[in-house]
Amino acid sequence: MTSPHPKRTSPPAPAVAKAVEILDYLANRNSEAGVSVIAAAIGMNKSTCYNILQTLAGESMVVKDSRFPVYRLGPRLVELGTASRRQLSHRDQVGEAVRPLVETSGLTCAIAVPLPGDRGTIIVDRVIPRRADAMSVAIGYVASITAPAMGRVVLATRDIDEVLSHIRNFPDVDEATLLGLVDSLDTVREKGFGWSDSEFQPGTNAVAAPILNADREIALVLCLVGDAAHFPSDKIDEYGLALVEIAKQIEARTVREGLSLS
Repeated sequence: MTSPHPKRTSPPAPAVAKAVEILDYLANRNSEAGVSVIAAAIGMNKSTCYNILQTLAGESMVVKDSRFPVYRLGPRLVELGTASRRQLSHRDQVGEAVRPLVETSGLTCAIAVPLPGDRGTIIVDRVIPRRADAMSVAIGYVASITAPAMGRVVLATRDIDEVLSHIRNFPDVDEATLLGLVDSLDTVREKGFGWSDSEFQPGTNAVAAPILNADREIALVLCLVGDAAHFPSDKIDEYGLALVEIAKQIEARTVREGLSLS
């Protein structure tokens, strides 16, 4: 499983890239901020920042507070996010494939998409077993590249030196934690799945397997997760291999039916 990301070059549409930077800042670093704060934080000219914010506000992608000179993410992003989730999750085909394992194991299966720049994975959908005390996972939750189960799956496809150069821009990612996962990557490549044995959260276990697209790059990540009472450590290999088999079935179906996972 190898899928090196291309090196980043100057964007062909700088204004669009700057607008994305502003939205990313409001989403991940400061939920409400004024023009001066945003411009300073992302190294942007204040006038340019103001003009972009005005344009985004006109499309309801950001909103300006009626009492204070600060901006927040706008409701239009909910509409776009819902459409993106619907398109990215491939709910019907993936849900149909993982549902039997979800029900027999009693575990929840998260469906995630890798984020560019080694920022981790974002959960775009989930399949939850039909039991009252089933564990849930939040749609839109971003798991760091160091989250053991999904992180191992992604790291197994990446150049570690390049990953390290990226994560230095993320204050919430610990380099030592990432390097601690590296020793297990040969095993991940051999078995085809990543795992977390109470590493990410005590008393919670998980396994994750990639679904590859036609270019043999990770399109989706399946992650089976549950508390240790329903997912004991001695089941990690069993469920991990079962998830790998499901991922391969989904890959084969997409090829057979001419479907796209990208």
